[in-house]
Amino acid sequence: MFDALKRAIAGALFFFAGAAFAQANALSGTVTSQAEGAMEGVIVGAKRAGSTMTVSVVSDKQGRYAFPAERLEPGSYTLRVRATGYMLESANAVMIGTQKNAVADLRLRKATVDETASQLSNSEWLMSWPGTRAQKDSIRGCNHCHTYERIMRSKFTPDEALATIERMARYTPSTFPNLIQPNAPGRIGAGVPTPEARERLQNLRRRQAEYIASLNLSKAASWPYELKILPRPTGKATRVIYTEYDMPSITRQPHDVIIDKQGYAWYASFGEQILGRLDPKTGAIKEWPIPVVKPNRNKGVLDLEFDADGNVWIANGFQGAVQMFDRAKETFRTYAMAAEFDGDHSELLFIAPQNSRVDNKVWVMNNGEAVVFRVDVLTGKWEKFPAFPVPRPRLYSVFSD
Repeated sequence: MFDALKRAIAGALFFFAGAAFAQANALSGTVTSQAEGAMEGVIVGAKRAGSTMTVSVVSDKQGRYAFPAERLEPGSYTLRVRATGYMLESANAVMIGTQKNAVADLRLRKATVDETASQLSNSEWLMSWPGTRAQKDSIRGCNHCHTYERIMRSKFTPDEALATIERMARYTPSTFPNLIQPNAPGRIGAGVPTPEARERLQNLRRRQAEYIASLNLSKAASWPYELKILPRPTGKATRVIYTEYDMPSITRQPHDVIIDKQGYAWYASFGEQILGRLDPKTGAIKEWPIPVVKPNRNKGVLDLEFDADGNVWIANGFQGAVQMFDRAKETFRTYAMAAEFDGDHSELLFIAPQNSRVDNKVWVMNNGEAVVFRVDVLTGKWEKFPAFPVPRPRLYSVFSD
């Protein structure tokens, strides 16, 4: 489901399909199959040898696709397609010369059940499963750290699935198969539950395990239900160009990507102390290590925002700190939480520095307590404010006027 397990961030630019075929193109062609003839809504991607960028377009009602001349440079390209239930049958390499008028007609074949399973989105797996709404809801969150395909290809019995669920419950939300982090002591949900609560949790996990074992490959060589597929794009939905950028490492998890006034895309890694900047025009990436405040705590960043001067502010999760990246000096300034507010439960997720120029104050939300802090950037003083009355509210984002 992940292309070579590489993490990418993508942008899109809309255009009119009719005009695309009237102008000069770097590469064009048709997409057909024996089952459908001309195929609409097939995503065709092209990646130049040695590049970290993949540009993709979508075929129209006549099966035609076209890359505008300015989007692909001369060179050797590898082509790929995205059409769930189909595989590329014809050659996937093409050379684009200096005249930029290459043609490559693509022929697709029906995919096998196993191949189709590797193409399904999480939504399509959810659609495909038999069972009640309650059963599906019970394992809906299992795609937080990995895809449903990983679960469906397992051969776990109910007992084996239960053991796996219990083990995975000890991992942080920023975990995924290529970067595993155990929960640090004291994070949300930790503590000693009552015997009644333990029994309820165990019963829930047992039901989850039994449901998973009824869906996976523990009893048969293939899935005992039809794999359902969402329809491909049609009409105006095919008038789009996607650009994907490979990350420098397989462990990168770009979370909230923000764009500055110069057009650069900034990101932080959800499971690492990494701040990065991408040039969408060239694909060039520069990264900086975010200072570690608490070595024994979970690493990673969820939210980052600009202040009025364009500097990048970070709410550094379980690290118990707010950090500002000075773009001119390329250095970090760290505001560690005040000792009276800090603790293993602290999880700083969202930050609001946009109006800090007014009063030198930055606001940040603590998900560990559902409270809001205000930090004075001149003195480093922290103030604590309750968010809403109990029962404990669920907060997501924080803003200042």
